[in-house]
Amino acid sequence: AAFAAVWLAHALQRRLHTVEAVKRELPVAVYGSLPLLAAAKGGRARLDLDLVWGDAHGPSAEAFRALCVSVSLTPAHGRGRVIQVTSSQPGEGKSTVVSNLAVSLRKTGATVLVVDLDLRKPVQHRQWQLMRAPGYADLVAEGGGVEQSKRVTQHVEAWDLDLVSAGSRLPDTMSSLMSPLLGAQIAEWATQYDFVLLDSPPAFVPDTTIVARHADLVLIVARPGVVERASLRHAVASLSRVNVAKGLVLNAITRRHSEDYYGSAYAYAYKGGYGEPEEKQREAS
Repeated sequence: AAFAAVWLAHALQRRLHTVEAVKRELPVAVYGSLPLLAAAKGGRARLDLDLVWGDAHGPSAEAFRALCVSVSLTPAHGRGRVIQVTSSQPGEGKSTVVSNLAVSLRKTGATVLVVDLDLRKPVQHRQWQLMRAPGYADLVAEGGGVEQSKRVTQHVEAWDLDLVSAGSRLPDTMSSLMSPLLGAQIAEWATQYDFVLLDSPPAFVPDTTIVARHADLVLIVARPGVVERASLRHAVASLSRVNVAKGLVLNAITRRHSEDYYGSAYAYAYKGGYGEPEEKQREAS
């Protein structure tokens, strides 16, 4: 019991528990602050798009709209914007951020392509309930090209956007990402879509730095209470080698994490008191 207590205390010390602590370690612009998703029925937390968009006036939907606005300010350079999303370690919710940001951008009328470049542990095909293969890995294996790109692009009917999933399993993911085809293909996609969202591995995986060379903006998702100081520092060091704009997305925020940062205004908005339909305002009062 004593050993377990010491281990737990050490683990807690390694983690960054507040918004301000995360910001001190990663002094870049905060692009978004996303509240903790409510549990699904039965008490099980689900990474489900419906949990966010089932309530158009809920705090999660509003937070993703705010993130959408921040991302939309990224310079376009005469083509679509390429946004990479990563994190410092697993379990911080980067893939959920990608899928919900995609929906939010699509709701503005922008055309959106999601590309799953987390080839080691892909989840985007499950997020959208589509097939893992064919996908990016198969596109590389076939040498790229317009027709091959069309073949691996799946349309998400429910949300009216497109997905290139990770594709078939590869023994060496890094070599497929270092292929000149990646840059050429991303550049081509950027002429076809307003936004290309790249779901990449956590930043401790070398693949992420390779992908970052082709992005206009890298969003680093950090979850207070989960993110560890050493992991975040490693992410910062890895991505600092690439000359690309970087932004912070704070995920799964509760009042315990953010009371000092947001103050009473955040607490009021979190309760759904501002801009809600009159019926809901009466229910909340």
